[in-house]
Amino acid sequence: EVSVALTVDTREGIEELLGELRQYGEVSVLEEVAIVSVVGRQFRVQSGIAGRVFRALADINIMVISGGASDINLNFVVASADTDRCVRQLHGEFFPALVAP
Repeated sequence: EVSVALTVDTREGIEELLGELRQYGEVSVLEEVAIVSVVGRQFRVQSGIAGRVFRALADINIMVISGGASDINLNFVVASADTDRCVRQLHGEFFPALVAP
């Protein structure tokens, strides 16, 4: 299976873009979503970081997961309504001393 994820920050020209993409395969559109990125060093060489990320977000539906070409970031797509809670839970996992009780 091969899939490609594309994000855009505007609906301007979206119908033309979708028409072009449909020439190459099935296209689905997710709306009202946000991209959350966890940035840090050595994701690939220090075991357990991704596990901590996903445990912290166990109650949030993650729609798309993307690892960057470098070893410093992990990106995922969540519903816009879950964005603030997602960030708070990640901060609670990685920076508990900075999160108000």
